[in-house]
Amino acid sequence: MLFSHQKIVDKTNLNLKKRIISDKVFKIGATVAGTYVLVIVVLIAFQLISESYPIWEKEGLSFITKTDWNAVEDRESFGALPYILGTLTTSAIAMMIGVPLSIGIAMFISDAPQKIGAPLGFMVELLAAVPSVIYGLWGLFVFRIYFRDWFETPLHNAFGDNIWLFSGNPYGLDILTASVILAIMIIPTVSAVSREIMKAVPQQQKEAAYMLGATKWEMFKLAIFPYSKTGLIGA
Repeated sequence: MLFSHQKIVDKTNLNLKKRIISDKVFKIGATVAGTYVLVIVVLIAFQLISESYPIWEKEGLSFITKTDWNAVEDRESFGALPYILGTLTTSAIAMMIGVPLSIGIAMFISDAPQKIGAPLGFMVELLAAVPSVIYGLWGLFVFRIYFRDWFETPLHNAFGDNIWLFSGNPYGLDILTASVILAIMIIPTVSAVSREIMKAVPQQQKEAAYMLGATKWEMFKLAIFPYSKTGLIGA
């Protein structure tokens, strides 16, 4: 009996030692992986700074405030302000278009019956997996032509130069077209991430909202959005 008890104790100690070793191995592996990510970020930052140092040395802070770009030898002048403003503007317009649509798609799929939500969710994830360069090439060679003829030209004829977004001669290579293409590009990704975040909300919260007499919109407003707002903002 004593021998059997000692055997159980030895086996327990052995399992405990194995768990301790496994924890140490996992800790070391996680530390190495995290350090690797930080090292990569530092190397990227170093590469960007070292490669861009000549232009900062020549132009200084005027590099981000000047608007001219002249690469002719002995007359070089570089200003990144138009590119910075263009990036910020297209991103802002794309988010204004894409984020509400993405949240709406995620709401519909997350609350739809399984036979409808599953195929739609699968399609959204497939679209999210398409490389952004594919969207860009499609927008450049296909979408912009139809967008120019069916959307930009009528808007330009209706508003003229009264609204800066529709001003100028519509030819499809402008901020509005770029913003719409960027919105199309981000909608699948934001929708897929938002759907997973909404599905992570406990079912009890949804049922509690319905039991209190909430409509479907009120259920999202009271039960899902407060619980998942951090994740949705991150998406």
